[in-house]
Amino acid sequence: MEVEISPVAYELLALHAVRFGAYQVDGLLLGPKEKGGGGGGGGGKEKKVVAEVLPLFHGPGPLAPLLEIALMQVQYIFIYI
Repeated sequence: MEVEISPVAYELLALHAVRFGAYQVDGLLLGPKEKGGGGGGGGGKEKKVVAEVLPLFHGPGPLAPLLEIALMQVQYIFIYI
């Protein structure tokens, strides 16, 4: 599978990694939804596009409860608004 990252998304990802170098940086890689069947015998490689990066946490801590709340907020913002 091939992954293409937009320059703006890559820059944001790199800047967060540098700024919070002593900690883990957890976030989401967002991209457009694929259209079409995708199956078939075209023989082409599958390609994913990362259009935006959404950093969520910077540092250690219990990830599961925070991640669940963050994903609900992201879903609300990107789907319902």
